[in-house]
Amino acid sequence: MNPCCRVLLAVFLAAEAVFGFRPPAAGGPTELVPRISLREEYKDNLLFTKDNKKKDLLTIASGGIRVERKTERLNANADAGVRQLMFNRYDELDSMDKSVGAGLDYRVTERLTLGASGAWKADSIRGYDEDISGVSLNGDREVLNLSLTGGYHFSEIGRADLSLDMDRSEIQRSLETEDLTQNQVRLEYAHNLSRFWNNTTGLLGLNYTRYASEIMNQEGLGSLQEYDSDIWQFTVGFSKELTELLSFYVQTGVSYTETLETVTQNTFFGPLSSRSSADSLGGVAAAGITYKTLYYDAALSFSHDVRGGSGSNGAVERTFAAFDLSGRITEDFRATLNLSGSLSRNDRKTGEDLDELTLTLQPGFRYEISDDLYLAAGYRFISRENRQNDTLTEGSLVYFEVTRQFNYDID
Repeated sequence: MNPCCRVLLAVFLAAEAVFGFRPPAAGGPTELVPRISLREEYKDNLLFTKDNKKKDLLTIASGGIRVERKTERLNANADAGVRQLMFNRYDELDSMDKSVGAGLDYRVTERLTLGASGAWKADSIRGYDEDISGVSLNGDREVLNLSLTGGYHFSEIGRADLSLDMDRSEIQRSLETEDLTQNQVRLEYAHNLSRFWNNTTGLLGLNYTRYASEIMNQEGLGSLQEYDSDIWQFTVGFSKELTELLSFYVQTGVSYTETLETVTQNTFFGPLSSRSSADSLGGVAAAGITYKTLYYDAALSFSHDVRGGSGSNGAVERTFAAFDLSGRITEDFRATLNLSGSLSRNDRKTGEDLDELTLTLQPGFRYEISDDLYLAAGYRFISRENRQNDTLTEGSLVYFEVTRQFNYDID
């Protein structure tokens, strides 16, 4: 074990010794929840590249604090945390990740609920972006997310939900900077149809997304790529409970996308720009089935839509399928399994087209030593086929993590 790992382990064990007593059971409306964790990862393709694969052991020490307040009408929380990433061989990739966030939901009346949330984080992406689209990325990233939500019950059988979301991202790579902006408005309506069809709910959805991407390349004289997409999607469908354990949903609709692409290349004679626009009309679909029992849950889902994709030069057409299984083997031991596949495509007038098939396998487990201390471990394998240039990239990781949290009433 390298010296840095020994120091971190000593700090972790000291904290456990000092705070190892079990605090009084949290039961008040306001709770303070500090946490610390230590994680070891081994990656066989650190930067997720086709050639020149780098293998390394990664130590992640993290800590944070969360405040939660729950009353009859209010559910509010605030969270802040840091993560120190330390590589055994490639220590030039070491980084400190930081994040803060807050959110609240408030029931104004029996029919009306309002909510707001915000989050900021600064982290480093090494290999692929798990949070947004799974696109292969490497760089330092800063992200800001803001959201406003509202829900209204028109009656006992009809409910509408409205959300406004704003996402900003800046990714710094070697000789390249990518700025992403995504503004989204979603309106959903659910209506109980049990009067005509038992245990069935009708679903309507309208979604508008404004997605903009700017990629500034400093190689040579430099260039700027700009992609602006307006995406409209309308869906209709239903969900149905077949039994108390088994349910499914189906939604289908149309999507209309307008895209403007601009490439500006700096030359000795000044900047030269080329611009093209395109629109497309297509279909969207989503379906899923879930089976929930006392001991395990299983879910199978499918979707096809258009969305923004970081690192992909604008909006992408994405087809996704997944199988999720989670179960409690014993009272304290839980296992999970995820199998997923996604196909991301876009056709570009001014840049390289995208056509990538990604397959993922992720088994894992979690063991709860107590209510406040648990162990987790897992494995992940990712295979990505670039159909545009007929290449295949694969990578896997194994991790082990121990986490300790403390729950205190502060009222």
